[in-house]
Amino acid sequence: MKLSEFAAIMKALGIPCRYRQFKKGEQPKPPYVVYYQDGEDNLNADNEAYHTIKSVTVELITDKKNEALEDTLKSLFNQNKLFFEFSDEMYIESEGLYQVIYDVSLI
Repeated sequence: MKLSEFAAIMKALGIPCRYRQFKKGEQPKPPYVVYYQDGEDNLNADNEAYHTIKSVTVELITDKKNEALEDTLKSLFNQNKLFFEFSDEMYIESEGLYQVIYDVSLI
């Protein structure tokens, strides 16, 4: 799967979504999603890479704990047969925001 295809899936969530970051002055009010590729692994055989798996981090940013939106995001991953794992959750005190992080594998 290409990142452009993944972007289309993420936009179906119905909240602002950007690769890596929003431009200065364009950051929307929460909730919003930021995603970025942070690596890739090759499946190798017979001395060649025959398939690449992209590792993508998805950060869901909200101004309060929003389990319903988290469940919607996980359902979106499942509906599109995307392997994902919950990575971390934190409260960014300086900004008053919650950040929930998922690691997604694009095959």
